Amino acid sequence: MLFLIFSRLWRRRIWQWANGVSIRTKILVLVLAMGIVPGLLITMQTRRMVIGSLRHQLQQQGMSVAREVGARCADLVMCNDVETLNAILEDAWLYNRDLRYILILDAEGRVLASSLGPDFEEAYIISFGDYLRSDTTAYRQRLVNAGSEAILETTAPILGGAAGEIRVGLGEASMWQTVNTLTRQLVVVFVMITLVGVAAAFGLTWWLTRPVLALADAAAAAEQGDYSRRVEMTANDEIGALAAAFNALIEEVQRRIAECEQRERMRQFYLQRIIHAQEEERRRVARELHDETAQALASLVVGLRNVEEAPNEQVMRARLGDLRHVLGTTVEDVRRLARDLRPMALDDLGLVTALLLYADEYRQRFGVPVRIEVVDMEDVPLSPLLETTVYRIVQEALINAARHAACTEISVLLQAHDNILSVIVEDNGRGFDVGRVLGDGYNRSQFGIYGMKERAELVGGELQIESAPGKGCTVYLRIPLPTQSSAAEGKEVVRT
Repeated sequence: MLFLIFSRLWRRRIWQWANGVSIRTKILVLVLAMGIVPGLLITMQTRRMVIGSLRHQLQQQGMSVAREVGARCADLVMCNDVETLNAILEDAWLYNRDLRYILILDAEGRVLASSLGPDFEEAYIISFGDYLRSDTTAYRQRLVNAGSEAILETTAPILGGAAGEIRVGLGEASMWQTVNTLTRQLVVVFVMITLVGVAAAFGLTWWLTRPVLALADAAAAAEQGDYSRRVEMTANDEIGALAAAFNALIEEVQRRIAECEQRERMRQFYLQRIIHAQEEERRRVARELHDETAQALASLVVGLRNVEEAPNEQVMRARLGDLRHVLGTTVEDVRRLARDLRPMALDDLGLVTALLLYADEYRQRFGVPVRIEVVDMEDVPLSPLLETTVYRIVQEALINAARHAACTEISVLLQAHDNILSVIVEDNGRGFDVGRVLGDGYNRSQFGIYGMKERAELVGGELQIESAPGKGCTVYLRIPLPTQSSAAEGKEVVRT
């Protein structure tokens, strides 16, 4: 349990450290770990294998020396020719640099010949006396600690143990020297490989993190409101794709900001125009009331006085006829003024009928026929706000066509489908360049277009205009309906 707790704590600390350092540090640490850890493992494994191989060779060498010397000394041991035995032992020293001692013992365990002095022989026999008198009929090997180095001792029987045995001690100093030399060489190689890897990793991290740092700087600048920074694409890899995506994002943000700023400017302009339009409308109503309605009422007052002063009934009837004509004209003027302010048919009869009545009035006023088509609009519930919005947009589109298009025919389509109300106003006039008109500062044509767009957006709709010089103009309006339209097949109404 404690081990699991400590392991979780260490993992958490390592994870926190990894999250708190830079990418360059992470890559460098990873490269160092990939160089050092495998290097240590390979060095240790190689060292273990070399030690095992060299020790096996040393064991084979000890058995070979013991076998060769034992074969040469068998007869001499039986004859007890000590002098010749010593000569053979001295001769064995000339061809075996790892040889540390050779002992020839008789069957009783007494030393007959030795390559070392008597002091070593006595100490050796005292230390290993019990072992010397053990089974002497087979080869035996063991490691003997001689102080400065370990010695591999090989014991071989002479004549099957009947004449005694021979002990050969081979030192491991040269073996360990070889192992240590190889280890140092491996360490140097791995250190060089690690240094080369670190240098390559440093260059790689610089190459990889340079665009990332540039991206971070550009993001920080964008956070401060500076959207002019762009990240240079140094490659077509994932980082290059990230830089391209960031540049595209910044451009989109700039475009959205420009749109918002333009929309805000247009909104301010629109509010100013609304206030101005309200004042103009009030002036117009006041002027018409003063110039037409007030004068007509004054004429009625004068006419009534004249009726009172009529000398006879015939003159009175004639004057009453004039008053009736003046009163009718005044009533018509008041009705027209009321229609201009708010079409009563829109409230009383609905959108379609109001548009049909306006189309008749439009044809009489401007001399341009308006063809209205209504598809699938039966039983489609429209709120007063929605009806007013559609009516004013169609009215503005028709007024613009009369003022600027010089057209001879206009068609209006209203259709409800898939819970969407679609309105299309199309004329065959001279057309215009939409991009140029919307991009040339603020003017009255822009005011009308943006007014229609604002009205559409207020009810969640969308308005688009398609036009080109000499190809007429088409206004598309799409507004989501609050409820599903009737599933019954609609009946098309056509009015010219």
